[in-house]
Amino acid sequence: MPHTEPDFEEFAARYGRQLYQALVPVGGLDPAHDATTDTLVYAWQHWDRVRHLDNPEGYLYVMARRRLSRLRPPRAALLPVAERHELPEVEPQLIDALNQLSEMQRQVVYLVEGFGWG
Repeated sequence: MPHTEPDFEEFAARYGRQLYQALVPVGGLDPAHDATTDTLVYAWQHWDRVRHLDNPEGYLYVMARRRLSRLRPPRAALLPVAERHELPEVEPQLIDALNQLSEMQRQVVYLVEGFGWG
């Protein structure tokens, strides 16, 4: 039976944003949003069980990645190549270098450098 306990609401508010941020670089904006929403709905419906897991965030992340793989074609989400004048002050070869990384490596760089997850 679903619950609307404050602990789920706090968890969803905190973790939902993190989950979305983790999924965007590998799936794109809309699929990441859909996978995040579906995963949080599942967590809400099964909160009595999910909240007692040793690592609910990790469990839900794996679920969201599986959902994401069904929402998008199996291809890397490459970064767009921007014109030089559109880029902030960064290494000119940065986008090409990031596109040479595996999907997982790009995601790690995005989360560590972009959001300070480290």
